This record gives sequence, structure tokens and C-alpha cells, in this order.
Amino acid sequence: MDIVVVGAGALGSLIGALLSRENEVALVGRKAHVDEISRGGLVLEGLTDGTFHIRASSSLPYTQPDLAVLCVKAYDTAAAAREIAAMGWIGTMLLSLQNGLGNEDTLADVVPDLPVIGGITSVGANIVHPGTVHHGGDGETIIGAYARCDEHHVTMVADAFTTSGIPISTTDRISTELWAKVIVNAGINPITAIHGIRNGGILESRDLQDQLGHLCEEGVNVANAVGAELSQGEMLQRALDVVKRTATNRSSMLQDVQMGRRTEIDQINGAIVREGAERGVPTPFNLAVIDQVKGLSGSGRPLQ
Repeated sequence: MDIVVVGAGALGSLIGALLSRENEVALVGRKAHVDEISRGGLVLEGLTDGTFHIRASSSLPYTQPDLAVLCVKAYDTAAAAREIAAMGWIGTMLLSLQNGLGNEDTLADVVPDLPVIGGITSVGANIVHPGTVHHGGDGETIIGAYARCDEHHVTMVADAFTTSGIPISTTDRISTELWAKVIVNAGINPITAIHGIRNGGILESRDLQDQLGHLCEEGVNVANAVGAELSQGEMLQRALDVVKRTATNRSSMLQDVQMGRRTEIDQINGAIVREGAERGVPTPFNLAVIDQVKGLSGSGRPLQ
């Protein structure tokens, strides 16, 4: 397939590199990062080791891809969608592998003629420096039809991932899986950002595991009020499993805090709080971590 990865940060670069094993891939990302990739290739370290020579640019290609994988920050989804809409692509499948809620709805609304596939992934990656990405953890990737697409579209995308060596599964309940991913992120990401720890640091503290449990419990209560039908125990175990698989990884929220960048706290924990408020479900633990993370944003807090 001809694939463009929109938002080639740590995760997007890793996914793009792995997909390039069997597909034609172009990366779209920040100038410093894509310039290094264009000069010497994308270097992967960690679980995957090697140099991948991939087309990379800071703007969308004018040639029409078969698939666009969205890995931009959730607060940039609307802007990315407008850029895609302006390209006039016909038939290109849009796959979101982003954090937060509402990305798929934004894509479906802003780009009304293209099929939208929802997706989640718990693969862990960090940018070491421009042009180099550390593959810090493997995890599950799940996709499913969201808007204007059917089983055929989902199967084509799943095949592209599978043949490239990326474990993937499909579901007909992608909305529930999106809620599950948000709940996992809403637990792990703020805890690691607030305490300046890698994911595995949560396992070293009973207090942090208890906090993870409280955040997951609130998220499940809200998700079930929306109709997701998730289990409290299963969701906490799912979060702990992600922590174990990606123990050496720095969460995207921690990376953003350390780099003094805007975080996705409003699209992750904030989404749980907003949905909870609409349905009368209390979310005090999520409210607390939102305040704490916003107090840290821009601080450049070092990793402990």
C-alpha cells in the first residue's frame, strides 16, 4: 500500500518504519525530525534496531495515498483534518491511532467523503533526538470500522500491518475499545507525568497503583454511563499489563511535560470529566490530576 503517516513523532515514526518493510511510506512531522530522517534515515533503537530510509517531509504529499495514519496530538486533529480535506484525496482510508476521545468524529466531520477507521495501540516509543526513535514497548493494536467504511477497508489495513510484522486485531466494537484506551491513558499518563517516572515506576509504589485504580474506576463508571459496558477489574488489569509491557517507556504526557510542550490532558482525563459531568458521574481523581499536570506543563521537569 501507499501510506502516509500524519504526525510522525515517536509513535508515528515507529509505526511508519515498521510499515515500510512491506509498503511505500511517507512520514509527515516536525521539520527538525523529518530533516534528519531525509539526511540519514530513521534510526530505531530498542526492541527494533536498524535504519529505515523513508520519505519524510513537514507537509502532506501531493500524491494520493491508499491510507493515511493519523498520529497527531488530539488537539491538532481538526487542523490535520482540514489539511487532508484540502488535498482532495479520493478513496484514501483514514486511520486514527491517537490518544483521547473524539478524533474519529472530527475526521468524519471535516473530511466527509473518506472512510474513517478507529484504532488504538499501546506500542511504546520515545524520540531520543531528531531522526532517532527508541522502541520501548510492544503492545496490542486494535482497529475497527468507524464511519463510511466496512469490513473490507478494515481487512486491507489489518493485512498491511500484519505483513509488516505489527501484531493487530480487528473489532466490531471500536467505540468501546476507544473508551478502554482513554481509561488506560487517563491512569498511566498523568501519574508518570506528575511523578517524573517511566511507566514501570507505577509498579514500584502501592500508592501509585492505588491512584491508578481510582482513575480507572472513575473512567469505567463514565464509560459505562455512556454505554461502553466495561469491567472495573478487567480495565485495571489491562492498565497494569500495559505498564508491564512498556515499563521502560516514557509516556507521551511525560515527554510533553519534560519538553515544555502542551499536553493532551484535556483530551484524555478532561474528556472523562466532561462526559461524567453530563451524566452526573463524579470524577474527583481525574479533576485532581488535570490540575496537577497543568501546573507542571511547561516546567521541563526532569525524569527521576
